[in-house]
Amino acid sequence: MIGLATAGAVLVSVFAPDLDVEIARRLFDPVAKRFPAASQLTLAWLRGQGYVIVAALFGCIICALVVKLFAPRRPLLVPGRAIIFLTLTMAIGPGLLVNAVFKPHGGRPRPVEVRQFGGKQSYVPWWNFEGSCQNNCSFVSGETSTAAWLFAPAILAPAPWRAVALAGAALFTVSIGALRMAYGGHFFSDVVFAALMTCFVIWLAHGLIFRWTRTRLDETAIDRCIAHFAYTVRGVFSGK
Repeated sequence: MIGLATAGAVLVSVFAPDLDVEIARRLFDPVAKRFPAASQLTLAWLRGQGYVIVAALFGCIICALVVKLFAPRRPLLVPGRAIIFLTLTMAIGPGLLVNAVFKPHGGRPRPVEVRQFGGKQSYVPWWNFEGSCQNNCSFVSGETSTAAWLFAPAILAPAPWRAVALAGAALFTVSIGALRMAYGGHFFSDVVFAALMTCFVIWLAHGLIFRWTRTRLDETAIDRCIAHFAYTVRGVFSGK
């Protein structure tokens, strides 16, 4: 499914190379020469909720590890495989791929920076890494990638709630991506490929940790390993 979506996105960008500019143009006010959504406080509040949700989820992981540190014999409050899965997908997807590889080196100026929308730089398509942007570039969208990461906890939801959780993650991802485009912060392809990259990382990590027999992790072994680490840390601080 992710492969088909990626192939579709590539084909659309090949056969409709001006799609990014056309979508951005519909969100741009040529009279005021700005993206009107950027000044809307309600939209700014909604944008900030992505960070709140992600912080809350990681707060649960940190709390579970802290409790385990002080009570090593107690089972983890959050399953060990879930902790590894959620941490790994965030670190590799929005962390490594998006913010360490593509954004610093993509070279693509944001919509607000290109001449078509009042900027001073030349527009370049997503596959062109020779744009004039030096750092924190447009390709791909970091906030959309972070929003798409919510598919990771959603896929771990209990079966009766999983479809609802996945639908919620999809709605939130689309909303954040649309906001980034409306703000003039990203082109359509920046948003689409950010979501696809993150979803691919989630699919791969979920298979390695939960589904595929040869690589899936054992919950008991993870709990034992974290407990051993907790005893070691406590021994270091107690001087034993």
